[in-house]
Amino acid sequence: MPLTPDMIMGEVRKGLSAVCATCNHWWHGKSVGLDGCGKSCSGPISGDNFPEYEGILPDLVRFCFVCGRDSFYALQVGQKRKRVGVCEAHIHHLNELVPKGGIVQEGRLYAARNGSLIRVERIVRKPNTLVKAIMDQEKAWEEEDRHNAEKMGIDPDTLVEN
Repeated sequence: MPLTPDMIMGEVRKGLSAVCATCNHWWHGKSVGLDGCGKSCSGPISGDNFPEYEGILPDLVRFCFVCGRDSFYALQVGQKRKRVGVCEAHIHHLNELVPKGGIVQEGRLYAARNGSLIRVERIVRKPNTLVKAIMDQEKAWEEEDRHNAEKMGIDPDTLVEN
């Protein structure tokens, strides 16, 4: 089954990391009744960088690992080369990992609970306008379909995606 933005965002709204919600391992685990993906993979809050990720995101630094929006910071966990993105709205999650009174600032290193170090860099990029445009168009078509169904006396919740 191909992933849709609605499937992904549905999992994110339940509290799943956006990276996990786009990972093939998560969806396979879900399809066979697991509570997770069955991998020992985790993100920056647990001191890792999603080392076993396999999914639709080509580069984990471009998107916030929490919500999937465009990232504003790049996180490098310990000596691991792969970086993970985080947006301004979710950078505060890293404050939970620093010593009391610590503040996340560009280029600073902080100790995570398990002793890993997280380097924070500010990144600047244009918003991911193509993806947003596609998602906006899909939403508009869905709303149009629902409106047309209601006009024809059909319950829009019974519509099936092709």
